[in-house]
Formats: sequence, structure tokens, C-alpha cells
Amino acid sequence: MSDHLESRSSAGASVDESGLETGVVRRTPSGGRTSAPVLDGEAVARLRAWGPDEFHGLIRTFLDEATLRIEGLGAAREKGDARSLARLAHSLKGSSATFGALVLGALCAEIEAAAATEARIEIPGLVDDVIAEFDRVRMALSRELR
Repeated sequence: MSDHLESRSSAGASVDESGLETGVVRRTPSGGRTSAPVLDGEAVARLRAWGPDEFHGLIRTFLDEATLRIEGLGAAREKGDARSLARLAHSLKGSSATFGALVLGALCAEIEAAAATEARIEIPGLVDDVIAEFDRVRMALSRELR
């Protein structure tokens, strides 16, 4: 855990001096646990270097598009639409990597793989995990907009 803690988020996570959430233990692909940062600080720093207007625009675009994909994942789960699950998870995986949301991306990769195999029984729980992790990512990126 960081020596430079400023506050606690509503979920009980620490927030370091850069505003990135740390210390939350949550599910990772294959049922593991991690307390890795919600966002990779280096990835966020690379995007911040574009300047505040560009950075904030990228965040808003990501959050808008990711929210639609998350809603789509929920709908596809309800319909049992494996093809849509795989497509939406693949898209969200790629955009998550841009912001260093590595756990979110890995969970999406697991949905993508499960949708292509007989492991579809795992998908409902994985979608729940993606929704929960996206909520953490959304909160962390929303702090960047302040």
C-alpha cells in the first residue's frame, strides 16, 4: 500500500496522491484476488500528458462508450447471446487497456473466451464482475475530471 494516502473512497479503498484508487481486494479472472490499482498510473500519466482538454475528452468518450457496452453485456447475458457478449467484451477490453484498467480488461478477455467455448455457464458471474470493476474504473476516472 502507498505511503502517501490522502483519503478513502466510498468502497473503502485508499486513494493515493495521484488520485488513483489502491488497496481494494477484488476478483480477477479465474477467481483470483487482487489489490492492484484500479488504473495503472503510468497509463494515466501518458494520457494526462496530452493536456487537460484532450485527457478529459478521452475520459468522457470512454465512459460514455463503456457504459453502453456494459449495458449491452447485461442485455446479451439475459438473452444468452454469446456472439454479442464476445463482441462487446472484446471492444471493452481494448478501450480499458488505454486507461490502464488492467483488471477490467482481463475480466473482459475471460468473457470473450468463455463466450467462444462451452464455459458459458461462467458468463453471468463474469458480467457481474465486469460491472463491479467498471464501477471502480468509472469512479477513478470521474475523479480525474475534477
